[in-house]
Amino acid sequence: MQALKINIRSRSSLISEKSSVLVHLEELVGRKPPLTDPEAIELYDEALSEVLQDPQGTWAKIIGEVRWQCVKATPKNEDFSLKCFEECIANDDLDHARQVSYPELQSLRIDSSLKLFSD
Repeated sequence: MQALKINIRSRSSLISEKSSVLVHLEELVGRKPPLTDPEAIELYDEALSEVLQDPQGTWAKIIGEVRWQCVKATPKNEDFSLKCFEECIANDDLDHARQVSYPELQSLRIDSSLKLFSD
């Protein structure tokens, strides 16, 4: 429910609302226990995109880290792990992509200048 409220607030045209949303998103990284609801993470991901025009660097620090924490907390959810891996790659977050990847991929060293998927 909180994720939906934040997502809705992120669509506001008021700068104060957008700032408040960003502060909430930043607090997710230090949350104990970590967020483990994939749908909530998707809503927060959308909220970040609404708040920031180009969230690339911030995406890795907030959403990439939250996705990694969720995968670490729920290792048996392979579908979500794969979704997180794909989202990390799509957002150029190669560090978290490496961390959430399947065990057989974790031994690979990913060069940050290498594009794994072409558009």
